Amino acid sequence: MYRNVKDVFIPVFWTENSVSLSDEYTNGVKIMLKIVEFGPFVYYGLFILGCLIILGVILLHVFHYKIPRDEKKRYEKIIIVIRYCQLIVATKKRHERMSLLNHMKCI
Repeated sequence: MYRNVKDVFIPVFWTENSVSLSDEYTNGVKIMLKIVEFGPFVYYGLFILGCLIILGVILLHVFHYKIPRDEKKRYEKIIIVIRYCQLIVATKKRHERMSLLNHMKCI
């Protein structure tokens, strides 16, 4: 199982009853262990962030072309309403004005 693992040199202090790491290496090992401990959270966070970015790109692509069309239709309706208003003001007969108002309600 460990045949392909390379040897790592870690300076230690040998005493009669125990072995201890030097202080500078102990701090480094603690930091490395904490990084390994939070590794899965980092991977899951990056995965979720990537999914959100992909979803955002898809939604932007889907809705990017619909928004200008809706605005164009709205501007066309506004222009039609303005023209009807101009016709109503210009028309002198009451029944023609009422007819134009009824047409305008259908828009």
